[in-house]
Amino acid sequence: MKKIIYSLAALVLVLVVLGIVSTGQRPEMYDFLGLVTFSFLLGVGIYMLKHPKKHPKWIWYTLMLIGILGLIVDGGIIVQEFILKWL
Repeated sequence: MKKIIYSLAALVLVLVVLGIVSTGQRPEMYDFLGLVTFSFLLGVGIYMLKHPKKHPKWIWYTLMLIGILGLIVDGGIIVQEFILKWL
């Protein structure tokens, strides 16, 4: 069952990427993909800290740090380029 869920998630992500790339949008449109990616990295880091494995914790802290910094950067760009321009 997990393989089916992961396969569907991967298929949706590929279709979203192809949809955005094929439209010829401005480069800021790719920040939506970055927002999703960094949210995923943050989620994986939090999940793995709550469910310890054989890997050292610094790996998961690093993933969380990358996720948080990416969310700040891409979120700032999305707010500046899209949300504030719509208001």
